[in-house]
Amino acid sequence: MSSANNSKSDGLSDEEQLKRFILHVSHSGMGVDVQLDELLRQLRAGLKKNESIEELKSKVDAITSYLRVLEEKVETLKEESAPDAKQLIENFLESLLQEELQRNVKSKLNKLLSKAPHMDETELIQATSNLLGEHLTPKKGGRWSNLFGGGNNEEQDDDAEEDNAPIVQTMAVSSSLQDSLRRFIEQLSVIEAYKDATEHIRKQVELLANYDELVPIIEDIASALLEAANQEHIQFESFLKVLNKRLLHVASYLNQAAVGHKDLTQDTVLLDKELKEQVTFIQREISTATEIGPLKQRVAASFETIFASIERFRMAQDTRVEASLAELDIVKEQLQVTEDEAVRLKENLIEQRFRAHTDPLTQMPNRYAYNERLTQEYSRWRRYRGALSLAVGDLDFFKKINDVHGHSAGDEVLRKVAEIIREGVRESDFAARFGGEEFILLMPETGLVDATKAINKLRLLINRQPIVVADGESINVSMSFGVSEFENSDTAQDVFNRADKALYRAKEKGRNQVCCERA
Repeated sequence: MSSANNSKSDGLSDEEQLKRFILHVSHSGMGVDVQLDELLRQLRAGLKKNESIEELKSKVDAITSYLRVLEEKVETLKEESAPDAKQLIENFLESLLQEELQRNVKSKLNKLLSKAPHMDETELIQATSNLLGEHLTPKKGGRWSNLFGGGNNEEQDDDAEEDNAPIVQTMAVSSSLQDSLRRFIEQLSVIEAYKDATEHIRKQVELLANYDELVPIIEDIASALLEAANQEHIQFESFLKVLNKRLLHVASYLNQAAVGHKDLTQDTVLLDKELKEQVTFIQREISTATEIGPLKQRVAASFETIFASIERFRMAQDTRVEASLAELDIVKEQLQVTEDEAVRLKENLIEQRFRAHTDPLTQMPNRYAYNERLTQEYSRWRRYRGALSLAVGDLDFFKKINDVHGHSAGDEVLRKVAEIIREGVRESDFAARFGGEEFILLMPETGLVDATKAINKLRLLINRQPIVVADGESINVSMSFGVSEFENSDTAQDVFNRADKALYRAKEKGRNQVCCERA
């Protein structure tokens, strides 16, 4: 029919164009959820097999139903929305443990860190805020409890608090704690959702003088993390709702197409029946006719009936095609918008993942990225038992560089050392900034002897390249390393502890050395 022919564009029928758009959208929706991926794969397979509209509609209905399930479970996705933020909080708590804390405070921090993997982000933030608030809360007369310092684990009586109060209240913040806070804020600031809040918090950290000023900073950090997590949740929930609405529209269109197809089949059967009846009538009239005049009249009347049936059929199909084309235009537009949104979200997720796994100062993988890679390499080692070594390196006298040349010089040293490490390791090795002036390396298919040789070459590279710092002065830096190999029934922590022990032995022996430790 002419109307149907005119509905084709670029050689494709309306149905083929719709299939093409659904294929595009199904690809752009991949990677959100494993079960959703499988449903989309089944839809694509059905399209390629040219399944009937009823079968395709069934698959779209399954996708729509599962999207509703995802909507209901969106609260649980909050735990996954910002794993980088949770990791940063854990890093901050570990940095606090490096300070000289009271034993009871250190014990509570260790307990909190041991529970952290089983807590969601909100619980960890609240627990951290409560713990620090408990030891940085005004006591009687405006005094503050003692968080830092080598106090004992027993509670002091009121007289002891009275004696110690003036000292604790004016106790200056250590430079190492300020550095830990700066690094924490630095890592947060590269994530888009935290940018505005971290600028205010950074200013507070720079002005931080006494420990009692930590409370509002911790509260601001907790507030920023919770707000950002909530915004990500709202945005994802909104996208799911819009996507679900558009897929419902597609399902509605397919349903209408299925109804139209059924009506077309019925109309065709009816037309075929009417035509057969009229042809049979004409044949009978011709065979029994005795006069030509009356026969001509009866045959002409039959043809008029045939023509009327064909015209009704044509008009019904034209009406369906016109309605289908209008609906198809709407579906095409919505599918294109959804595809564009999916592409944008996918690109944004890739960028956010890169930022979450990258140290902003050195552009090396960060501790979170290292933990992921360690899980992969450890699983591979457990399965195949190939050689695997781990090395921990720490810059020598880094605090002195900061004190003499300033923090900007310290940052330049870290950047340059990171560059030397990146260029000095093999392609199969993995190197990351572990925190502060500490770096960590994983060396697959490398035993302890070869790993120690490779790390010693890296140590020499670092020591032989003078670094020009902010004040224009050229300084030489050195690193100490500890190396250990995965053996027998080792856990990852066992190997790290041995490498860390070897690192401290290298420091004790005069620094700028590589020491190794076996099980």
